[in-house]
Amino acid sequence: MFKQVIYYFIAVVEQGSFSKAAKKFYLSQSAISQQITKLENDLGFSLFDRRTYYPTLTEEGKRKVAVFIKECEAKRKEILDAGLDTAEDTQIPTEADILSDLNNGVEVDEDGDYYNAWGVTDNYCSDRACELAIGEDFVSNTTRVQVTLRKTIEVTEYFDATPEDLEMIERGENPFFGKMEDICNEQCGKTEFDYQIVDEDTGKTLVDWD
Repeated sequence: MFKQVIYYFIAVVEQGSFSKAAKKFYLSQSAISQQITKLENDLGFSLFDRRTYYPTLTEEGKRKVAVFIKECEAKRKEILDAGLDTAEDTQIPTEADILSDLNNGVEVDEDGDYYNAWGVTDNYCSDRACELAIGEDFVSNTTRVQVTLRKTIEVTEYFDATPEDLEMIERGENPFFGKMEDICNEQCGKTEFDYQIVDEDTGKTLVDWD
């Protein structure tokens, strides 16, 4: 069995998440998670960093943002020096402004990437947009979680949990209860149900069965 769990561990590393590793072995995500947790307990130390990250620029992301801000400043100066526009209500973006966009999902597409052409004066935008790729230029602020409910049948759904959602989970609340209740009512009939919430990438159980 020890040899098998090593294969699970290697798969998690190679696949980048517990859920993808589980699919490789045709197992549930929770089964892989439990085996890795047992291995960590046997070894006496953690094998994975299970912290949740807020939006953070990578070194490449910081470089791209710095270049973009300089381009905005140069464009603004060019326009103002030529007397083509005013800049009474427009501010050049800062790194903090862009991180705020990422945190709130502003100009973030369905793939999680960021694309925003900022205004440099009151009527002119930057020559090009600030483009940042998730995973390459910044770390996402959401955590993919697996929510499983069970009554007469077991149903699993996946949600992108915001930091506010994670805070609710830490308080013992389920931010996805309404959505899961609708699913349960549709598939199982109106009934009470137990549920479990698991971090898809780290395999950490955030809420175990009630």
